[in-house]
Amino acid sequence: MKQKKVFLLVLAPLLYGGCGIFGELDWGALLGGGLKITYNLNGGEGTAPQDSNTYSKGTRVTAQIAPVNAAPPEGATAFYGWSTAPDGYGEFHAAESAFTLMESTKLYALWEGDGTNPDHPKLGSTKDDLLAIGQEENFALVADIDDMDTTLFPSDHAAFTGIFDGRGHTITLNVNKATTYQTQIMYAGLFNFVYGTAIIKNVHVTGSISLSNSASHVYAGGLVGIAMTGSDVQIINCISSVNITHNAPQVDSYLIIGGILGAFYGTVSIKHCYAMGSIFSDVTNSLANKPTNVYVGGIVGRETGGSNGALTLEKSVSLEQRMGWTTAGTITNLTTKSVRLIAGGDVFAVISGNYGVSGTGKIRQNTSEEVLQTPNEVLDGTTVTAADARDDSWWRETAGWEEVWGGENPTTDKPWEWDREAGRPRLHKFN
Repeated sequence: MKQKKVFLLVLAPLLYGGCGIFGELDWGALLGGGLKITYNLNGGEGTAPQDSNTYSKGTRVTAQIAPVNAAPPEGATAFYGWSTAPDGYGEFHAAESAFTLMESTKLYALWEGDGTNPDHPKLGSTKDDLLAIGQEENFALVADIDDMDTTLFPSDHAAFTGIFDGRGHTITLNVNKATTYQTQIMYAGLFNFVYGTAIIKNVHVTGSISLSNSASHVYAGGLVGIAMTGSDVQIINCISSVNITHNAPQVDSYLIIGGILGAFYGTVSIKHCYAMGSIFSDVTNSLANKPTNVYVGGIVGRETGGSNGALTLEKSVSLEQRMGWTTAGTITNLTTKSVRLIAGGDVFAVISGNYGVSGTGKIRQNTSEEVLQTPNEVLDGTTVTAADARDDSWWRETAGWEEVWGGENPTTDKPWEWDREAGRPRLHKFN
């Protein structure tokens, strides 16, 4: 009897406390009671949804609708969905969406703001959410978006001036943009224009941008087409694997394309970003109006506003990119042609600590002639081998990413982790 009492005394805290030498356990599931879903208003007032069901592991379940008669916490304005983490950086589930239950789960109400409060940004998980972003809003993604077939802020000079936080998510572009020569200027990027104190961070943009027809100026980038005069823009912790193609009958002045940013008039800072898409332009006809200035860069094209522009580009990498520019026949009035791994040009720019790896930049003036440029450590980046760039220690120690490297324990200010299968960094997804 004494032995049984001792055993029960030891077992009791394990069963009822769910802890001890076994750690925190889901005894309901272990003892056959099934898995549970519970809901928490996460700072809001009212009554949380209830789910009295028990579920088997692997069951497809549906998240509850928005809380009835619930009031958002201070600073927030509306219910957006559910998250597996109270800070919103867990797995996102929209109301009435289905998901597979693998363990007992607590879902926290995810509240969004009206875009004026950085602590409660407007939230998005669909193309329509992106298209509804206001010019000055604070905005955060909570899911990948794979059907973005248009650019943001397409109207001339309707620029984004807010804070965009991708939270590690991916936006896939499938943009086909055409203009007429009378339009004069073609802009293209996920954001056509940025302005003011805009911040774009923690987002991976991929897919394609295809530009056609004619314009007097072309400014394009995977993430941003152009930073306008008077801007003070930061682009931080971003990836572009967008393939940009430009096929036009005539461009009679500037052709400026960058993997992340096309052109800038204002002040821009780009740090801890990498690009790995392709950039190709083909000006095909024999008209006299062909570009007099061509700048193609793996990260950024070039400034285009004289002393109004100022770029700081550092600790960024051109990763296995392919770039080129072709035209039929020889152009006698071409003033400048520059295809570089990091930046197409360096006027009014501070470019340092960047690396170019396994990239190919070529200029072709007809079907057979290739014009290869003399390597430039600033505009092409310090050379690094593809093998070295597939080592996470190279990124942390040589490329200077230790300060933003989360590794096994990523945080919102250290979002980078290693993708072992791909052999390159990836952004951790914070929903």
